[in-house]
Amino acid sequence: MTRREGELAVAVLTCLGSAYTPLLHMKILIENAVTREFLTSEGRWTKKSDQGASFATTRSAHTAAKREPIGKFNIVGHISGTVQFFNLENGSGQGA
Repeated sequence: MTRREGELAVAVLTCLGSAYTPLLHMKILIENAVTREFLTSEGRWTKKSDQGASFATTRSAHTAAKREPIGKFNIVGHISGTVQFFNLENGSGQGA
């Protein structure tokens, strides 16, 4: 998925989310590509996506991930209440 496709997917889900708020809620998370753990707002890593820090945009998540002392990372979308994750973007942090 290209960055543009990822942004489009987020826009579509945002629109759907506003129309179906009780049904859909998407979080944008930073995922360590190696360990598959999620960055928390306290700067720790967890396997539980519901404990991961949620970002308003893929750009803000990418900026935060670039500062982390990790190697490869993914910016993922997670639809709450499901096991659905989708990759929006990827990159490398300061530990690469």
